[in-house]
Amino acid sequence: MAQGLARFWNEWGIQVLVLFSFTLQVMLLAFAETRRRKSSAPLRLLLWLMYQLADSTAIYTLGHLSVASSKAQDQHLVAFWAPFLLVHLGGPGTITAYALEDNRLWLRHLLTLSVQILGAAFVIYKYIVRRRTLLLLAAILVFVVGVLRYGERTWALWCGNTSSIRSTLKHPKGETAYNRSHWKKLRWPNPRQDDQDKSFGDEELLLGAHSLFHVCKIRFVDATERMSEFDQTCTRWYGGKDLSGLLEMELSLMYDILYTKAAVVHTWYGYTILVVSPLATSAALLLFHYSSDKHGKSKVNVGITYTLLSGTLALETISVARAIGSTWACALMYCCGWERLLGAVTYLRRRIGAASKRRWSGSMGQYNLLHLCTRDRTELGGRLAAKLGLRSWWNKVHYSGTIAISTTDLKDRMLPVFSYVHPKARGIHALNGMGIFKNSAQYIHSTLSDFAFDDSILFWHIATDVYLSESKGYNGPAFFHGRGIASWLLATDSGSTLEVIFRVWLEMLCYAAHHCSRDSHARQLNNGGEFLTVVWLLSHWQNRA
Repeated sequence: MAQGLARFWNEWGIQVLVLFSFTLQVMLLAFAETRRRKSSAPLRLLLWLMYQLADSTAIYTLGHLSVASSKAQDQHLVAFWAPFLLVHLGGPGTITAYALEDNRLWLRHLLTLSVQILGAAFVIYKYIVRRRTLLLLAAILVFVVGVLRYGERTWALWCGNTSSIRSTLKHPKGETAYNRSHWKKLRWPNPRQDDQDKSFGDEELLLGAHSLFHVCKIRFVDATERMSEFDQTCTRWYGGKDLSGLLEMELSLMYDILYTKAAVVHTWYGYTILVVSPLATSAALLLFHYSSDKHGKSKVNVGITYTLLSGTLALETISVARAIGSTWACALMYCCGWERLLGAVTYLRRRIGAASKRRWSGSMGQYNLLHLCTRDRTELGGRLAAKLGLRSWWNKVHYSGTIAISTTDLKDRMLPVFSYVHPKARGIHALNGMGIFKNSAQYIHSTLSDFAFDDSILFWHIATDVYLSESKGYNGPAFFHGRGIASWLLATDSGSTLEVIFRVWLEMLCYAAHHCSRDSHARQLNNGGEFLTVVWLLSHWQNRA
């Protein structure tokens, strides 16, 4: 059996690897967009495996071709597959970096790009150049597409760097020059001129997010902010749900910059590649079809070649369609005044709800400390995890989860009082605002000011659970301060007690959002985003307003 497998691999190994590499590209294109929303752990694991295998498979196969093509049947046809692997290394436009660290390794990708280009060129030179047939012209065309696509990916990784994003935030002197450098003459219609109570639609919010995207960039790269007249004018147009929606759209644009090719695709050279790639692939398909090199060759190898050509053309066509229908293209159409084209694209986008898919997923991570502290320590799963040294992992998985929440209810409850929240007060400002001052509630104040922040969260987590259940049955020191807070709240219960709890939690949420690193906010964008990041931007917006 082992000899049979070795014989099969020697005969068909390259074919299997090439088809597997192409299949990974199709799967990445199909599943990469799920990262905008909360996705299940198995799906995230599958996407990570595909991302890792896509590069390693293409690099291994290209290296294998440079060595084994001379022994392969139809060596000229097999060598023609080498430039397709460059296209695969370029990857789909929907994913460039899986993690934030991939952007920082752009120099490594640049080195890999150079080596793989030389490898593909060597294969073409060794097995195809001397034939001087239509196959050579087809190989050169696909080679050009591969170089462009792989270079585009490497450039996109560079653009996703913090230093690269900061370099796009220019601070020229003069109001006009400042506005042009940030929002690129993006016009902005004010639909409230006729109806002051009218809300913005998702597509209008996306245009607004583009025009104010530099504000979001400033927050993520910790750059110096300069409030322009244009910014101040736009700030007055947003409020309530519109403001929250605008910030969610800005976060989705930041996801594009960090994890996709958007920063490169939607430039003049990116659009040039979009036009050149499908045309070159179409020409290569025609040249191969009329080439004499495919006659008398293995039908399997010819079929694989047609699959690669037609499949690559299909993927390139999809990339063009996605680019034309993207919000980035809509912003460009708006800037150029192409109203009819913009209207047609926007109509199609509204039909499929494209803009609404860019909003925050509406789900929040949950971790119940009470259930963890009062868990059954004789439980079989917990005991097995402890013996395997996986107790921390088991507790994290077993006592945490994701819960869907009503974003409408949350915004209705939170936004009206957000302007009263002090993001650095850890809840003290909220207590004072509700008339609970230190001289009358020193103990309550101390639980927010005299302990570490994680202890304060634990105390108020317990207190909130106890208060909501109106129970005093919790015992032990893992619960002393929390029970004390709950007892005080129950003893002084009034119609505003729930409002006190809500505002304290909102202020602690803002405090946590401000003390999370910018990298942690950026990392969460590739898994649907966190509400904490929305709160972080929202509090900054309130401060600048």
